[in-house]
Amino acid sequence: INLADTFAFTGTVTGAGGANTPAFLAYANSNQANISQNSYTKLTNYGAEVFDTDNTFSSSRFTPGVVGKYFVYGTVYAEGVNGSRSFLAIYVNGSTHYQTSAHIPGAADNYPIQVTGIVDVTNTSDYIELFFNSTGGNNTAYSSGTQVKFGAFKIIT
Repeated sequence: INLADTFAFTGTVTGAGGANTPAFLAYANSNQANISQNSYTKLTNYGAEVFDTDNTFSSSRFTPGVVGKYFVYGTVYAEGVNGSRSFLAIYVNGSTHYQTSAHIPGAADNYPIQVTGIVDVTNTSDYIELFFNSTGGNNTAYSSGTQVKFGAFKIIT
């Protein structure tokens, strides 16, 4: 490696970096009640955005419009049923369980469940959503401010 080609006279690296955009973070500002038992239900109550760099998040769907790899994360604060599993899943294009996280509460109480994953967006029309499922009865995704969150950002490769 020729260091003269890599570093500018200012001492900064050239030819590296980029923007981690599109990126967004949204949260629910109201509860989503009556989520059916044993059925994946799309979380749709995202009423507030912390940021949305390219206006690529709308209601419950992130459509980056740019091919690449994205770090996706979500949290839901849900009503638990003792010993019943709950799942939070990242869906791609409305059907693919791209990444799923599970939780089994030890008591009937409210608890957070989180999911993260890296999604390879291969088409500019691909979209990403979060779905919740509980095996223990009808549930509520509680907002309580920022308890239900959904976000993503492009990974620089």
